[in-house]
Amino acid sequence: MTLNRRFGRALLVTPLLALTAASPAVSASPFRTETVPMMRSNGDLVLSARGNGTTALWLAGNAIMSADQSSSRAPWTRPVRLSGVPLASFPMPLDLTSDPQGNTAAAWAYRYQSGRTSRYRVRGALRSVDQPWRSPVTLADFAFSPGAYQEATVDIELGTNGRGVVVYMDKLGAVSGRAVAINGSGWGRPVPIRAGTVETGSMFNVALAVTVHGATAAWEHPEDQTISTSDLTGREWSEPRALPASKDAFEPRLVATAAGEVVATWATNENAHIAVRSASAGWSTPTRHRRDSVQHIASRAGVTAIAGIDGKGRPQVLLRSDQTNRWRPSRPPVPADRIALEAEGSVVAAGRTS
Repeated sequence: MTLNRRFGRALLVTPLLALTAASPAVSASPFRTETVPMMRSNGDLVLSARGNGTTALWLAGNAIMSADQSSSRAPWTRPVRLSGVPLASFPMPLDLTSDPQGNTAAAWAYRYQSGRTSRYRVRGALRSVDQPWRSPVTLADFAFSPGAYQEATVDIELGTNGRGVVVYMDKLGAVSGRAVAINGSGWGRPVPIRAGTVETGSMFNVALAVTVHGATAAWEHPEDQTISTSDLTGREWSEPRALPASKDAFEPRLVATAAGEVVATWATNENAHIAVRSASAGWSTPTRHRRDSVQHIASRAGVTAIAGIDGKGRPQVLLRSDQTNRWRPSRPPVPADRIALEAEGSVVAAGRTS
């Protein structure tokens, strides 16, 4: 990836906004804005770098839609419909991931009514390089009490060659992970993530990172407001371990870097914290950054980006190059809820606007 790109771009998505910030070598840069009205959405819009371009996934009405952009200057393709969702459904987060070869995977969840029964459903779809999306499959579907609080958990990540992991809630309060092999068996069997001594139903905001060695999951405990992690090596998840200095913490986010690291970030009431675990050592001492929230994290070819809101309520993207290991702030003109890194060195991001 080139690190000398000096200009960002912004994509106006009604009522969502997407943008790109400058490279990590630059702390501030101008932005170019363009309108993409076809991406009207009544829910989340997520992005993922795919090959040299970007893929977008969003909820439009009662349909999951997708579109591609082959490069930062190319037009977006006509949106395709991946799946419908029931009219009476309550949409929950969706997620999207791609590998360096251009394979893509998506997963989403929603609550819906079946007669008098409230149900929760998780679905996923896969796409090989230069191929159309395959028909979605149901990963979980179960009934729950209308009074029960259901934490929305869906995170899917690919490593290389179409292989990765998806984590999601597969029964009341319990989270499982499945292997993903786009060019092989497709979806593997569910493997429960162990909750340790924390009672079932306490795994909130589960995040995922896929490395060459396996996968790492992190989640928030609302009872004591700490962050725990577990590793998938082979076919089982390890016993959970507390993330260092994660007291009064929430909103964990994880990403794997090209150097084999796992970068974790989480929020407290007034700060964001960042810790890095190398392939040969444990977690580093967390660094603290003044900001109100953490929305998303992404990494590609030696660059890592974290999107959120700074301590004054303004959008901010923190950028780090593996060559310098220093975090530099970039201040986009709009919210940046979701981000993806393009091959040419730009950070593409999407955020809701009124």
